[in-house]
Amino acid sequence: MPIFIEGQDFAGHEIIGARKQQEDFNAILSFNEGNELLAVLADGMGGHEAGEVASRLAVESFVECFKTHPAGSIPVRLGAALQAADNALGDYIRRYPEVHGMGCTLVAAHLTSQHLHWISVGDSPLFLLRSKKLKQVNEDHSMAPEIQKSLKAGKITPEEALNHPHRNALRSALLGTGTPPLIDSPARPLDLKDGDTILLASDGVQTLTDTEIERVLCSGADQHASMVVQTLLRAVEHKLKRNQDNTTVQIIHVTNHARSSSKIRKFSLVFLMTLITSALVMGAYIFASRRSPDLLASPMPAPVEISPDDRIEDTQKKSPKADLPSEVENAKPKVTETLKPEDLGDNQKPASDGKSQKDSDLKASTKTDSAAGAPSKAKKEEKLTEKEKATSSSSPSRTEPSVRPNPTSTSKILRRGGETPE
Repeated sequence: MPIFIEGQDFAGHEIIGARKQQEDFNAILSFNEGNELLAVLADGMGGHEAGEVASRLAVESFVECFKTHPAGSIPVRLGAALQAADNALGDYIRRYPEVHGMGCTLVAAHLTSQHLHWISVGDSPLFLLRSKKLKQVNEDHSMAPEIQKSLKAGKITPEEALNHPHRNALRSALLGTGTPPLIDSPARPLDLKDGDTILLASDGVQTLTDTEIERVLCSGADQHASMVVQTLLRAVEHKLKRNQDNTTVQIIHVTNHARSSSKIRKFSLVFLMTLITSALVMGAYIFASRRSPDLLASPMPAPVEISPDDRIEDTQKKSPKADLPSEVENAKPKVTETLKPEDLGDNQKPASDGKSQKDSDLKASTKTDSAAGAPSKAKKEEKLTEKEKATSSSSPSRTEPSVRPNPTSTSKILRRGGETPE
């Protein structure tokens, strides 16, 4: 996929302005399957038809030499093409002496998706718009920079600098007389970024200020290059400048799709490799299954279900109790032998049913206090028993039921941990 598409990524056009003939000439061509671009623009001078001839001859000679030059270095090819353009002008002037004094400015740019090389002679500007900021990247070989230096040094006033009679005079141009005195051609390229816009123009575009040019380019950042070219030329015409010079502009967008094409190719390659790998793995699996049919026929093992009881048993196995020493594990509570009330001491008799330990303690203290009077009470009970016997013998008709002691009320069984059964 080409990274420079005509009309979308690059375009060029010109207007005649207030002049009688068009002395600008430009050419843009892509090569190397659309991955390289060469833009060339010349502004002719010399009056009558001489300027038109000079610009067209220079551009055509430049392009032909660049395309056929054997050198691999872009700066070398640009320099050779510039020399070929100047030689062509010299040959024409020698053949037609009446056009003596004709010449042209020239600016040429070579672009890839990553780099910009250029060569220029004269005052035709080469602009770079990046991050909405406009900057002229090539040198201006007119007298304007020298006048600006005089202004900064305080030698002239701003009004004098603006209206200087030699402001547009050229210090260097292609005249067919050999190598120009000033050539701007950096050895190292300018690195390009996605979203950059390159503008090549003749000096007629400088009817607009740099701020106005910047505004037009920024507003057309998402538009096709051909539309931005037309917008910029209309802005020049709307100035209605008297004696407006010929104006030619070339717009080149270094757009995102230029880099995205390489990303798409990388993604396609990764996707293709993934498909190939998947096919190889599947083929190996099928081959192995044919050699060993049991590989596909063998059922998958059924999942093991764990019941809640199994979980409890497993938890008990993992509990800390399993790690206790045998002495602690075998230490079980012993069952107390059955005792009778008479075998217990006064302080060891169990409390009766339904009464608290406090009542038992109270009874024990009462018995202790009355222990001293126990003999006298026993004698009184003996006398009373004798009287009751005499009375019962004298009145036999009246009998009272005998009361038997309830063994369960007085005897208790001590069990584990000293508990008393109900």
